[in-house]
Amino acid sequence: ESRRRFPHEWRAGVVLRHLLSKRNKDDLAFMSFLVHKAMEEHPESNLLQMQVLVFSRFVFRDASEAAAIQKALKLHQKTLPLDFQYILFAAERKNNQETRGADIGQAGAVSGISLMEFEVSFEKARSSHQACVSKMRDFWRHVKKRRHAGLDEQHAGELIQVLDDHEEQKNTAKNEYESLIEKFPQSVQLLRAYAHFCDTVLNDYKQAEARQHQASLLDGEDTNDEKEKEGEMAKLLGA
Repeated sequence: ESRRRFPHEWRAGVVLRHLLSKRNKDDLAFMSFLVHKAMEEHPESNLLQMQVLVFSRFVFRDASEAAAIQKALKLHQKTLPLDFQYILFAAERKNNQETRGADIGQAGAVSGISLMEFEVSFEKARSSHQACVSKMRDFWRHVKKRRHAGLDEQHAGELIQVLDDHEEQKNTAKNEYESLIEKFPQSVQLLRAYAHFCDTVLNDYKQAEARQHQASLLDGEDTNDEKEKEGEMAKLLGA
């Protein structure tokens, strides 16, 4: 055991970097042992904490351990050398990409381009979805206002324009949702939004129920929670 002890933190770093440079998967278990052994002996070492963070996040894929180390290091981030701050930034970026990847139904980290494509298209779909709900409210508001006075040519034209606008927004939302589902079929967030769109705009209850059930299965939920989720989506979209 005495041979494996590290009198100085830099010695552990040299050994670990050497093993890592060999790119031998058979060394991973030994590297994991060395990393944690070195940390036991030098728990206050920023150098070793950074190496443990890099190994946990990028080599061993241990997100929970990496998150704990990131939290500890961020407490004195401003006092860290610039290269250490960059390592923290890279680890946080990878964590965010993995989180967003899970949101759009893709395992692991995803590219910034994929995230941007999803977010832009999803926002466009939701915006048109909200516009559909708003236009239909406008339609019934006009009808209620003219219920007793009757419709003249001007007000009839206004109603037709509202319906035309509603149809345009409906087609936009439908196309965006369906294009996204084709590319990101495992996204629970997307499936729930589309289910609500099918229910409140398309009046396609079977499709809405099928998509909501699909989202619940992917999310590992009890289907008894579906109504609660539908209520949250309705509140979000103002329906």
